[in-house]
Amino acid sequence: MGYLKDEEDEEEKLESFRFYFTQFHGDFMTQKYDTAFNFLKGASETYQDLDSYQRSQLSDNPFSHPFVAELCSKIYNLRDERQLDASKIIKRHNVAVVICDNCKNIYPKDIERCANCGKSFVNSPYDEAADKLAEILQRIVYDKSAIAPLVTRSMILMKSNYSVLTAIEEPDLLNVDFVFEKEHEYFKTTYTCQFNQEYHETRIFEEFDITHDHTRLLSEKAFQESIRETEKRTGFRVIECDGGYGANLDENRYDFIFTDEIYVFARFDMGNGNTAVYDVDLDNLKIQLRD
Repeated sequence: MGYLKDEEDEEEKLESFRFYFTQFHGDFMTQKYDTAFNFLKGASETYQDLDSYQRSQLSDNPFSHPFVAELCSKIYNLRDERQLDASKIIKRHNVAVVICDNCKNIYPKDIERCANCGKSFVNSPYDEAADKLAEILQRIVYDKSAIAPLVTRSMILMKSNYSVLTAIEEPDLLNVDFVFEKEHEYFKTTYTCQFNQEYHETRIFEEFDITHDHTRLLSEKAFQESIRETEKRTGFRVIECDGGYGANLDENRYDFIFTDEIYVFARFDMGNGNTAVYDVDLDNLKIQLRD
């Protein structure tokens, strides 16, 4: 009789754990994080009472699921009376999290950057730039939750065509301009991406502008000669050069990235109110009428 009772007790413990864990997962998926954490606590405490045989009837460490780390991180970072409980669950079950050395928030292991202060958790050539940018933005940006997305997006843009973030400007109290530049032998392209302090619920950079400096191209004797030949042959008068590196939609077709594609052209006044556009071949500094 005692043997049968032990079996029943063991089965009750297993069923109790399964109940707590199932309820935790269901509430987590419906974003009922407070009740989900209560069930997670119950699951953790019940799991401690299971022996090795009982645990073998469950999946390998059920606390290794990513949603366990996500909820523990959410609760821990609130820094209320439940922080100690979240910490116990993390240590007790070796929950895969990473801690921010800067602000001491914790996150699931696959998160690459602190959402609070913007510090990077991964090693890359851009880490130092990202950390410096996050430090600067702490003094400029009102909404601190926007810092990490701003840093992440800036790094994506820099990597997209190896441009450089050269300045952060505040044209007014509402906007912050992020100025990126990419140099070419004959021109410089400047991207100005605007962050709105009050409205950034969709893209973190809602507006951007592209300008080009062709000073070096216009100073080249071979290009000057090509311009003079065209003016002499056609009777047109050169107005300006335009173009350089560009931008395009990213793979999600929603946000933008910078590109390595080069398109440079020259505009000529035809003398009758119309404008002729000539493409510039940067390999030989010649111009040709666009088809």
